[in-house]
Amino acid sequence: MESENSQLSRNGVPAQPKPIRDHVTDASSARNRMAQQLMSAIPWRKRVKHDATPWKQSRKERLEKKLEEMVYWNEILYNILPFELKNSILRQGISGYMLADPGEATFLSELDNSALSQQAKLFEAYRKLAITDSNASTSVDEVRSRLIDFSTLGPVIFEDGQPFSIVRSSNDQNAPYYLIEWYQLPEVVGAGLELRSIARERLAKLSVLLSAENKPSTLYAAESIGYIEANDLYRFGLVSRIPAGVSTTTPPISLYSLICREPLPGTSIRRPLPTLSQRFTLASSLATSLYTFMLARWHHKMFNSLNIYFFATKTEDKLPNLNNPLVGGYTVSRPSAAGEISISGTHTTLSETYLHPQLRVPLRQRPKYVSKYEIYALGLLLAEIGFWQPISKIAAANLPLHGGHTAEGLKRAVVDKTCSDLACRMGEKYRDVTRRCLEIDDTLDRRIGDGLADFYWNVVLELVRCDERVKLIARC
Repeated sequence: MESENSQLSRNGVPAQPKPIRDHVTDASSARNRMAQQLMSAIPWRKRVKHDATPWKQSRKERLEKKLEEMVYWNEILYNILPFELKNSILRQGISGYMLADPGEATFLSELDNSALSQQAKLFEAYRKLAITDSNASTSVDEVRSRLIDFSTLGPVIFEDGQPFSIVRSSNDQNAPYYLIEWYQLPEVVGAGLELRSIARERLAKLSVLLSAENKPSTLYAAESIGYIEANDLYRFGLVSRIPAGVSTTTPPISLYSLICREPLPGTSIRRPLPTLSQRFTLASSLATSLYTFMLARWHHKMFNSLNIYFFATKTEDKLPNLNNPLVGGYTVSRPSAAGEISISGTHTTLSETYLHPQLRVPLRQRPKYVSKYEIYALGLLLAEIGFWQPISKIAAANLPLHGGHTAEGLKRAVVDKTCSDLACRMGEKYRDVTRRCLEIDDTLDRRIGDGLADFYWNVVLELVRCDERVKLIARC
């Protein structure tokens, strides 16, 4: 027996197992040694400054107890808060969560089309547009790279009064179709070449921003592949892909024609009215798209129902897909940088009704275009979607009370109609958001600044949340 014990000892194996008390003592001494080593690795001055002494078990227990108390009282306070305030706190917490870990925004944006998903998509768009400058100076080679050779396209048919042409990419019958949206520049004597150069550069920049690889998911526009120049000196076209499953024989339908309920060509049949859910989704999508375009540091300048269109379905008597509006009408759009000049587009009497009253003055008296004019135009658009009527009809009853057919009279008539009747159709929250856009003034414009924070929180996200609530009710 003694020989076995001696043999085990020589090999480092204890002949008798240690009692449990000894194991506990060894573990405690090991912890103490580790603590001493950590202490010795920290400079003396830093230890004095931060009181870096090893934590004892009693301190850990006190911390855990305090954390439990904080969680308890936090839940108590949260439960007694009003419902709207609780939702606000929750939304701000989610926003902070996305800011803390940008990777989570990508994951959340892929969820169903909820308020949280839309918020994540907008955060993704903000981060993407903050990195890439869509208004960086464009070289001649870059402008030319976006120019599409007119001769390579199939037969291009111009129709008077129609802003669109649908063409094949070549004469091959199997070639894909493309949509061309035409822009007519003003014919200015002596300045044609300069205007043409500015328009060429801006269309090149727009085609890059709206391309499949650069366009944020919250920017509702057709995917552009470039632009073309017509033989006419003052005509350009933005060329975009036509998605699968839509009609290639019928030109796109404007939102204005849907709101006016114009009969189908050659018939007296009118398309059906949209549902409440469809109108809320359309309103939130367009507000989101405008906000994204402003994040890209661009002014649209003609954001109205005349320049929002939908691809026609193959069944013409049905409504097009209102969940996928496409914003066009970039004739006079320009970067929002201070040094950029505006190109004066050709306005009709109808298109002028969508301008802010401060812009409906002779050209030389117009102020510089700023963000509040875009937000006012969105307010008119929200009113049209809410009432599903054109602005002229919405304002008709109240126009005599506000000075007849003046710019300011039209605005006041629409505001009055919005305040009195819109809540009955779309709810109080939608009415308040619409009125907020219509009554935007210089004070609010200064408060918004370049960050557009008020517009994001008080208009865009409010509409997204309204849309989500209506969809939840519709599913019940």
